[in-house]
Amino acid sequence: MGRTAAESEWRAAGARLLARLHDSLATFRPPPRPAPAFQESGLYGDPPQDALELDDPALDRWLAEFHARHPLRHPLHGDYHTGNTLARDGGIVAVLDWDETFVGAPEVEPAAAALEWGDDELGPSREFVAAYHEAGAPGKGHGSG
Repeated sequence: MGRTAAESEWRAAGARLLARLHDSLATFRPPPRPAPAFQESGLYGDPPQDALELDDPALDRWLAEFHARHPLRHPLHGDYHTGNTLARDGGIVAVLDWDETFVGAPEVEPAAAALEWGDDELGPSREFVAAYHEAGAPGKGHGSG
């Protein structure tokens, strides 16, 4: 995906929506999942069970330490990318496919989503993260509305 103004705005709209979702879900406490979500791999120092080719012990240790140092937890979509959104009249109107939802540190999701919405390119991924932060931090009421 190129870097047209329309694509940048779409990316920013997706990031703002994610920030609003996180803000809205910050105080919700769902019951435990029956099985771990894909993005939970590594959060507790364990190697990925369903994608052994992704095993990276150093990264798993870093991720587990990061997750332990950031105690804020709330529900995360777990698979937030453009294919899991629904658009109408040029705007995003829904987020679909909630089967990978899990409870974790909110910083985990924008990091993964930025890669998806930025097509694995550094510049667009940074745009996504910047728009997410501009929309407000989870639990602070900035993204509510």
